Amino acid sequence: MLAAKVLDGGSASLVDRGYRVMVLDDCWMAYSRDKHGQMQPDPEKFPSGMKSLSSYLNARGIQLGLYTTPGNYTCEKRAASGGHEVEDAEQFIVNWGARYVKYCVCNTTHEWRMRAYNIFSDAVNATGIPTLLECDPFMEDPWTWMGPICNLWAAHNDIDDTFEAWLGALIELEERGVAKFAGPGQWNLPDMLSLGMKRDRSVRRGPSGRVVSPRRVESQSSVEYRSQMIMYAVVASPLVIGTDLRSASSETIDLYGSKEILDISQDSLGVQGRLLNSSTSLAQVWAKPLAKAGTYAVALINGDAAAEARISFTYNGVCAFGYNNVSVACVPSNGTERVVSVRQLVAATSGEAAMVAAGEEVSFVVKPHDTVLLLLENPLFEAESDEGGESGGLLASPWVWVVGGGAVVLVVAAAAAVYAFFIRKR
Repeated sequence: MLAAKVLDGGSASLVDRGYRVMVLDDCWMAYSRDKHGQMQPDPEKFPSGMKSLSSYLNARGIQLGLYTTPGNYTCEKRAASGGHEVEDAEQFIVNWGARYVKYCVCNTTHEWRMRAYNIFSDAVNATGIPTLLECDPFMEDPWTWMGPICNLWAAHNDIDDTFEAWLGALIELEERGVAKFAGPGQWNLPDMLSLGMKRDRSVRRGPSGRVVSPRRVESQSSVEYRSQMIMYAVVASPLVIGTDLRSASSETIDLYGSKEILDISQDSLGVQGRLLNSSTSLAQVWAKPLAKAGTYAVALINGDAAAEARISFTYNGVCAFGYNNVSVACVPSNGTERVVSVRQLVAATSGEAAMVAAGEEVSFVVKPHDTVLLLLENPLFEAESDEGGESGGLLASPWVWVVGGGAVVLVVAAAAAVYAFFIRKR
């Protein structure tokens, strides 16, 4: 059933969409090592062994990932890798074919964990086989020192399956300045995605008061889960599914596999998106520069649980704006035509273009806890950027981001044109 969800779900499988690793978390291993001191799988859960499982997954386009810890035993008291880093790395990667290792701190001292991550990283590299290494030290500011030794790291403690929890974590990480430490090969991981997770919210009790059956319901609404998926893409978080896919709905599978969101997430420039207005504002604008010069993904998120927010996009020339996919032709003061495409992604419907005068707006009504994802493109600036413009940063030319006057202002460096997002409650 799990294979059907991952390999055959929706219009394209999750594997086709790029989900290529299945990670076994704690409790895959036995309670003790074998007589030769080697790590071994739980014989009841994996009677055919890890090599057999790895081969089964490989035949279906999936790589095996394994969890371990630098202590003497894992969080659930199973055998761990403390003192066995070199042999475990070789066992996992060379002998069993794992291509992802989650190295999560548990049952060890602060002093040892600092050394252990370097030791295990060296052991992984010594295999000579490309392998992703996730490090979860649960220490202060891991982004400041983990880049050279790990590919991704837990940047935040475990997050509850609520809108407020994950958005609060993204804001906290933004305020701590973690974005500058992220990039291709080294990523901040806020936590696993919780799309479609279910929690025991209420129970049904029998006449004696004993719990007969818990009623499992989703902790977030479908709108909130879509917001989480969009925002994780914009902040360039690794997409780690924490949901039990065997019971996931088709809606959840489709959201995990949304091509438009995944294209933003997996953009090759690898820059982590940033918050452009105040972190205390309920309606926020986040932006992520993309590999195509002059192109940005912009997320308009409404943190209010009750009221809609109207977020407007403006240009200072005579423009044609649209709701879903319209080019905007504008003539700045130097007489050179500039073309900006403003397209809403992940939208069920599209609208027709409308002409607006200078200073007028195109508005997006963002429902409570919803997020509008926009793609902004200015193809005319692409050649200018190629001729000498900088690249790779949120403040790189040809666009410069400025915040002020209650609006998020995008100043185009190559012309006297100003784009702005204005946020106000409806």
